[in-house]
Amino acid sequence: MGKVISFAEKRLQKAQEKQNFLLEGYLVWLKCPKCETLEYTEVRMPDGRIHNRCGSMVTECEVKIDIRAEYTIVTRNLKMLEKWFEKTDIPLEILRLLGPEKKMLVRVQQAELEYLRRLNIMALPHKVEPYPEEWEPDSSQKLKRLHPLGMIMSEARQPELHFDAQS
Repeated sequence: MGKVISFAEKRLQKAQEKQNFLLEGYLVWLKCPKCETLEYTEVRMPDGRIHNRCGSMVTECEVKIDIRAEYTIVTRNLKMLEKWFEKTDIPLEILRLLGPEKKMLVRVQQAELEYLRRLNIMALPHKVEPYPEEWEPDSSQKLKRLHPLGMIMSEARQPELHFDAQS
């Protein structure tokens, strides 16, 4: 006689697989030796690339990432920024950073939204779902907390870690 299949167990197993689904991708940091600029892209080009601004060959560093982890961190950062926008009693140290019209906060929010957009492009054809609320970043990662805002930058978003390692 065959094994009895429990549909409840099968559903639970599928839900756990979906919850722990790993989406891998690459973030490519570009460093121009002439302009001394740093920028990132989601487009890998194994034959190298030329900097549009000055025509120099850029140094590239590919960083393997867990797209879902990055997505989760960025969505948490955006929630934190929303709280800053809602606050009316912003501490003096933050006001010095932001300026009179919270322009700095808006720029930070735009940068996070752009990174989120690029993560979605990297994940195609999949739809990116953040990890559950109880998820915490891998303890082996070098996370950077941006003070005084409290945002978190993953190791992948810290280019100085990757270019120092190459040198």
